[in-house]
Amino acid sequence: MSIQRPPKRDDAIDKVRTIYWFQYLGMRIGSFRPRAVQRAVAPIPATDALGGVIKNNKFLGYSRGDHVPNTSLVQRVATIYPDSAYILNHVIWEVLRGNDSIEKHVRRWIGQLDPDIQKAVIKSGNQLAENSHTLEMLERRFSLDSLAALTILFRLNREDERSNNDARTPHAIRAWGYACGIFRVLMMMEPQFLTEDLKNGIFKLFVQRVFSLTTSFWGVRMNLEEYDYPKAALLLRDHVTKLRIYIRSPMNREVRSRVNELIMIPFVPVNSS
Repeated sequence: MSIQRPPKRDDAIDKVRTIYWFQYLGMRIGSFRPRAVQRAVAPIPATDALGGVIKNNKFLGYSRGDHVPNTSLVQRVATIYPDSAYILNHVIWEVLRGNDSIEKHVRRWIGQLDPDIQKAVIKSGNQLAENSHTLEMLERRFSLDSLAALTILFRLNREDERSNNDARTPHAIRAWGYACGIFRVLMMMEPQFLTEDLKNGIFKLFVQRVFSLTTSFWGVRMNLEEYDYPKAALLLRDHVTKLRIYIRSPMNREVRSRVNELIMIPFVPVNSS
């Protein structure tokens, strides 16, 4: 598992992924106090990239996403909690960065995902599988890996859509479908994002980097700028609990279908402000 920080900095993404990393550690340790987390994962003085001693306020900064932990600290913490490096350096953060063409990166990104996710995305002949079955498989296996796969497929089709500038093209229709799939996966993943600040931070990233790029579809567009993601996801959880629907990854087809019927994406006419 790679634990190298992506070379291209992005303040919005680096803040969210660092907070996610810190909160995961806090959840495992049983305390979100920066000093408690430091004592658990870095109990002896450690040095930063410049050789300076990591002090308590470093972990306070991590809790706020002010700065990204250096590689040596990430490696040391990963020996105790391996999934911490998985969260901080997950390919999803690289997929969300920048506006450059992603085509040359796609195979490398997909190669970093869970084998079951790779099987859902790659068909025989090493070609990308882009159909309703792919979308279904990725939604049923809701996770950071499936979220990354959906975002990769969205961005690929969005790039083609931009060149065609026609919302009726196959690329535009697929991009719309993947955007809807990303929304549904985020709704199902919401309990994994531990605090309201983290939930809002992650959802805001997807509004800015994905949902805002979707064109109109048959006269409507997504209306997510003021969407209360934590509240809506909590209502969804309450609803499925009352209906005795158990959302676990992977879901079977029947559960996925029932949950999808309950997830309402807010749409408005294209000309609405």
